[in-house]
Amino acid sequence: MTSTAEDEKQFVFVFPPPTATRVILFTFSAVFLAAGLVLVFGLLLNNAPAPTVDYSIWALVLGLAAGIAFFMRLAFPSLASSAKLEIEPGRIRFTPIRMLRMIGEQSVEELIPPHSTEILLCRSIHPGLSHESRIIVHGPAGEAGIKVDYLVILSSQNLERLADGLTAATGLPVRMIIRRIPDDGMTEEMPWILPQGAARWISALGFVLVVLPYTGGIIEGWIRPAPAVIAAVGLALWLLSLLVARLVARRDPAHPAFPTASFLMTVFTFGATYAFSVVITIFMFHSH
Repeated sequence: MTSTAEDEKQFVFVFPPPTATRVILFTFSAVFLAAGLVLVFGLLLNNAPAPTVDYSIWALVLGLAAGIAFFMRLAFPSLASSAKLEIEPGRIRFTPIRMLRMIGEQSVEELIPPHSTEILLCRSIHPGLSHESRIIVHGPAGEAGIKVDYLVILSSQNLERLADGLTAATGLPVRMIIRRIPDDGMTEEMPWILPQGAARWISALGFVLVVLPYTGGIIEGWIRPAPAVIAAVGLALWLLSLLVARLVARRDPAHPAFPTASFLMTVFTFGATYAFSVVITIFMFHSH
């Protein structure tokens, strides 16, 4: 959940998990919940006498409950464990999530010099697939900024709220831009246009691309057809994911060209995710 706190000196913006991530976590929680209910009802219906209860199944139920709690905690992290920005008239400070802090990543800050002219929320695109996001301060000596990759996961509403908070705390105007940085030649700069209308459908397609192997694997594991059918469906879903990925890459004006070789490499990650979902679903729903 996004939260802001603003007074005379400071504005604090807490980064929420991206909506797509939350939906995926909810999906996992729902699958674990359904599996737990099936096992519990199976025990109640078929193993009513206590001595006949298979305690390993109860252990599995407890494990599923722990999994649900874990996924829900990831979907709604505490404020102390979330990434956040602290903005004051003279500085911007970024604190990463607690997990990264535990492995040594430090908070970073950038001073806002007197007579600074503006603040940029900048999405930079380098050759290949390299992206980064920065908050840049334009000052008398040029520009300086801090890397905050969480910017790209924000919704248009949260980006606008962040921009308004930056202006309120510093008194400086805020612009959102995209920079393409080619191997040679001049850096190209364009406005960072927030998703509106049809562009939101492109974001939805990107989410479909993420959940497709999980959804397909769960359905196939539930039906449990012949292995050849499972493999054929997996291949068809992978080809569909390539079409969706190409559409997202073409329609997103900030997206770099996506090499065909990179598309072909997704067969390994897609296949592993799909196969894992099939095996886990078969184990949970057909092994007892």
